Amino acid sequence: THTANNVLVGNGTSAIASVAPSTSGNVLTSNGSAWTSAGAAGGGAWTYISSATASGSSSIDFIDLDTSTYKQFMVHFYDWQVSATAYPSIVIREAGSSTWITTTTYHGRTVGGNVTTTDDTVLARRSSSAVRFQLTHYPHKASTTQHIYGNAYFSDLGTISARPGIFGTVVYHSNTGDNTAKDTFGGVNATEDSDGYDGIRFEQNTGTITTGTFDLYGLIKS
Repeated sequence: THTANNVLVGNGTSAIASVAPSTSGNVLTSNGSAWTSAGAAGGGAWTYISSATASGSSSIDFIDLDTSTYKQFMVHFYDWQVSATAYPSIVIREAGSSTWITTTTYHGRTVGGNVTTTDDTVLARRSSSAVRFQLTHYPHKASTTQHIYGNAYFSDLGTISARPGIFGTVVYHSNTGDNTAKDTFGGVNATEDSDGYDGIRFEQNTGTITTGTFDLYGLIKS
């Protein structure tokens, strides 16, 4: 008899051998001397992982991130509305204790300004020893017609005893000057955790996320 779904391979003068499918997504791969079932070769490609939709949510969380498969993560967010004028922000989670880091360990900078026909001023803000990573220079205006859009990238989350980096761009509606604004943000969490990090949380310094969609992608390790 032959096991269902196994692939038959030659075995010289011995009985024909077979290779089982094994893990979902595997392909038949040569190791130089034999055929095996192994994960498809990859690297350098962003892969969609999951989505989350807010509805009066205190936060949007992505947890148990697969840092053994992905070396970087990216979240594309859009239609993000706030219940109160607030700074859109990020915190990350320790892998070992499942504790969200809300201590004064976030350091970053935002660079940008209001998008108007008369104001070309570039504004910058430095945040040091903050309890969350702030994405914008100004607070976003609470309004049913104003949304936040952008991408946030995360590096070294799964690297043991490393300082994970956070960077990206965001378009929002500034409560200061009542104008559309676009910022670039970047920084680190200064805590070098011995277990790395496995969670990303989007939140605000006040109020809730009224609406919004958050799509998580991973960059496959080569």
